[in-house]
Amino acid sequence: MPYNLTNFKVSTYYARSGGEDLDISRETLYVYIMNTLDNLQVDGEQCLLRAICEVAREPFHIRKKNSVLEKIAQFIFTPSQCYNFDKNLEEERDIHNSTFGESLLRAQTLGSQQKHCNLIYSRCPFSIIDLISRKFYVQ
Repeated sequence: MPYNLTNFKVSTYYARSGGEDLDISRETLYVYIMNTLDNLQVDGEQCLLRAICEVAREPFHIRKKNSVLEKIAQFIFTPSQCYNFDKNLEEERDIHNSTFGESLLRAQTLGSQQKHCNLIYSRCPFSIIDLISRKFYVQ
């Protein structure tokens, strides 16, 4: 983990600029997540794939009263909802001799088959999903 802010590189993607709406693709968001995690000295690809696997293994039980964050996380970490994978990103993020998009969908499939995501993606030391879905109490 970085010990000060000079070790942390920040990438900013603006959804709106000057009143003009810009669409950010799912792939761009995935690359942003991976790069941010890489900057924290963890394997960004492994952590993203683990998150996708975990959401498929145990989906959020979204009800009307559930948080917006759960709905957003369920959407983001379910790549099968969008099959538009950018070819340039596929070439840039080649994981285990398969395309980037195929790796994302494979992670989702493994999770839906109740595989152990933490063992499959063991190079990721923590669960992103646990960080956003568990209650933590500070005393």
